[in-house]
Amino acid sequence: MNLSPSLPLSRRFAPWLLGAAGLVVACAVFAFQRLAPETWRAEPVALTYFEPHAGGCAWYRHVIGAEERETLTVFPTDCVRPRVAFSPGLERALVAFDGDLDGRSMDLLIFDVDLRRHGRVRLPSPPATEGLALAFDTSGMPWAFVLDQNFQLDEPTPSGVSLHLEYRGHRYPRSAHPEGLDALAHAWRYDGAAWRREETVATKCCEIGAPGVSALATAKRLAADPALRRLAAEAKRLPADAEGRQKLAALPDFPFAATDALTQSAAADYVLLSEASGAGGVGMRAYVFDRGQGRKALFLPQAVGARFWPVKSTASPL
Repeated sequence: MNLSPSLPLSRRFAPWLLGAAGLVVACAVFAFQRLAPETWRAEPVALTYFEPHAGGCAWYRHVIGAEERETLTVFPTDCVRPRVAFSPGLERALVAFDGDLDGRSMDLLIFDVDLRRHGRVRLPSPPATEGLALAFDTSGMPWAFVLDQNFQLDEPTPSGVSLHLEYRGHRYPRSAHPEGLDALAHAWRYDGAAWRREETVATKCCEIGAPGVSALATAKRLAADPALRRLAAEAKRLPADAEGRQKLAALPDFPFAATDALTQSAAADYVLLSEASGAGGVGMRAYVFDRGQGRKALFLPQAVGARFWPVKSTASPL
């Protein structure tokens, strides 16, 4: 029995896919709560974000307070649902988009970006791309974690229950997780020439609380590595309660409406707020509030996928 849905997962379950990867660390707190000082952050606080540029999509690094921003590269595609993963030393990044390449329709575009020389190379897409999450391991090897509902259920037991998902001649024990729909999760490693499937497990997907690709041992290992955990996005969807909205509306030059769905992340004295209304929940527009000065630090009306630039330091937070 093929359980593939009639609509793509990315359309039916876009809000869930924002967190399904299991590699995103949701550690920010409410915008007005004072966080413990990040004394281990020796570098200046910077944002990274995408903006439309001359028919393509420019990727920037923007130190807060600086007059100029650094152009990392310009991609030959629209800024549709960008996803980013950084290498441990911040020498490279993987960037994925949905959309077109030079006017040709493509389901997924993945680029390997050299952050030192500002060069980029397009990588082939893995065979399955739903629920995509990208990562590097500590050796700098790219990984892609994806979901797949192209499987068969094995013959049911006398009680009418199928115990395994069958895929390419292999049987995978069905996930016992109570939330979500049956799916497979694949871990693909890029060896410099092609994506190699290194791991497949049965999982549950497409609902809040479902494990998704986090059921993969490789994904768990990379998510637990201290050298890599600090590179993950730090974002949290803000509650829509009336009291919280009143506090937000009182911020200087606050650009969002009371009905906008917002996400928040924090670094040092800065709080980043974005509108979570882009495709797949990717943040649109970016407002940065300086809690130390009590003022607006930055507003970027065209920014897509804004986040704080990760910290390269290997020291532990205090």
